[in-house]
Amino acid sequence: MKAVLITALAALLGSLQAHAQGPIEAANYDLQVGAAIKSMSAVEVAPGISSLNIIAEGAGRIAAAGAVLRFHALCAIVDTQEGKQITAGSGDCELTSLGGGKLYARFHTLPGMGDRGHLTFSGGTQEFAAVSGKLPVQVTVNPLLVGKPVFFLETLQPADAEAH
Repeated sequence: MKAVLITALAALLGSLQAHAQGPIEAANYDLQVGAAIKSMSAVEVAPGISSLNIIAEGAGRIAAAGAVLRFHALCAIVDTQEGKQITAGSGDCELTSLGGGKLYARFHTLPGMGDRGHLTFSGGTQEFAAVSGKLPVQVTVNPLLVGKPVFFLETLQPADAEAH
């Protein structure tokens, strides 16, 4: 099992290094992160408009070339909520692999769309050292089914990303 994991990580690293000179393409990488919201505060900044400050923690994976690298995620997020809709937001995440590698990512929503945006990688260490670029992503927040807010972030497919 350990040899299979090492082989898979080596394939992922080789693929990441092959793309290190250019941006990550959604067609080549699949990113998924699920997280629970640990704390959230809201400040009303105008009638019907609030600024939400969120700390979320969870786990995820990035896959490329048939290999998967799993990580822990810790994120600090600031969203603008108008009525019940998130209309803008940004967040910073620190992703930590099982081996201790770090990857830093920043999320920005598309204008007027709180659920779609881009995740930009700003540097990494160890197994994340070759990761750079930007991925189109979609965020789903699901407070109703689980009783407390949780979110899921995933890579948008190229056709979905072009539509927005």
